[in-house]
Amino acid sequence: MFSIFLLMLWWIIEKEWKEYVFEQSKPRIKVIKFDAEEKSFTDGSTWIAAYVEFVNSPKLETPTEQSIAKNVSANVEWRNSRGITIKKNHGRWWRINEDKLTPSQKQVIDILPNEQEVKLHFAIKKPNEEVFYAWARTQDDKTDKLELPEKKYEVKITLVGIGVKETFKYSVVHNDGVFKLKAS
Repeated sequence: MFSIFLLMLWWIIEKEWKEYVFEQSKPRIKVIKFDAEEKSFTDGSTWIAAYVEFVNSPKLETPTEQSIAKNVSANVEWRNSRGITIKKNHGRWWRINEDKLTPSQKQVIDILPNEQEVKLHFAIKKPNEEVFYAWARTQDDKTDKLELPEKKYEVKITLVGIGVKETFKYSVVHNDGVFKLKAS
């Protein structure tokens, strides 16, 4: 009888431990930086691009396979000062050697746990110009730009992938040729 009790106790502890490990090893996407930077292009032009930098920080120190945020795509929604959605796109993941990727591979990214920072660009402008654009890569690997004439927009960025769905909100202010980003 006592051995049955011990077996049941062991089974309960093991089950609880597995659930704990599973919960603790889930991907947890956090923003570590939002800013703007110069981007140089192959045609010789230079633009200023607004970006958000993410990291995957699961609670477990030793990552597991389920700690990886896989096939993460970004959905970027722009709202004007009246709260009206004026543009939805996917931004542009910054990738090393992106010229070697297929168009569909450029739309998603795997975010490894506890080590890799990933950058999503979502707005762009020419230096010293007042006009700025919502900026994205299309499914067929073209550039999508929409001129944004107002000075302030609310941006909602939703990351969706295997094991992850996170939403982040920002105010983007473009004033005197400078991007200012603030978490909402």
